[in-house]
Amino acid sequence: RFFPALEEEIARSESQIAMSPFANSENPQLINWSVAYSDADHDDEILAAVVEASREELPLLKRQLQEAIAAGDSLTARRLVHTMKAAGRTFGVESFIALCHAMEQQAENNQMEQFAENMSSLSELIKQFVKELEARQLS
Repeated sequence: RFFPALEEEIARSESQIAMSPFANSENPQLINWSVAYSDADHDDEILAAVVEASREELPLLKRQLQEAIAAGDSLTARRLVHTMKAAGRTFGVESFIALCHAMEQQAENNQMEQFAENMSSLSELIKQFVKELEARQLS
């Protein structure tokens, strides 16, 4: 058996309704903690380390991405959203994964105007993602 609090979090995550690819208006929680716990081999210490690293890394990646967009550097932009997409997979954040994938394709096709238009949605998702990671650290 898992720790009772973790079991409750997993049950809550598993009962969530599927969210749209780019928006999270109906579902206040992005992170699927059962996916994250599984990805961490059901090890609380590993999960805590991944939460901490992701909490620190996502805002940095966002700043680097903004710089790449300003410079018109589609290769760097593609690499950065690919890295972000991996973080989304680690935590089962489906809306984030979908948006990063779309942006990765846009960068690959040098559609930087469309890519830049998606930045506000990505920024909002990162903000919520980091907020949930911080909340996890405090619990």
